[in-house]
Amino acid sequence: MLTLRDAATGAPLCRLSAEQLQLIRDQLEEERPKDQDYYIDAATIELLEEAGVEARVLESLRTALGEREGIDVRWDDL
Repeated sequence: MLTLRDAATGAPLCRLSAEQLQLIRDQLEEERPKDQDYYIDAATIELLEEAGVEARVLESLRTALGEREGIDVRWDDL
């Protein structure tokens, strides 16, 4: 299992399987080949929802986003 985290604080957002992470990664643009961080805003969450990302992951992202315009998230296998 992998952990999706708020990149600014390191706070865990949710746990992900490798397959769930790949679904997210397939939808997002990577700046570098080995990127482990992504910018998430409301439009990105909608895109992920349309792609079939699990509801619990989307809710975690919405909660983390809160009233902010966007957040950076990262993943790790800790």
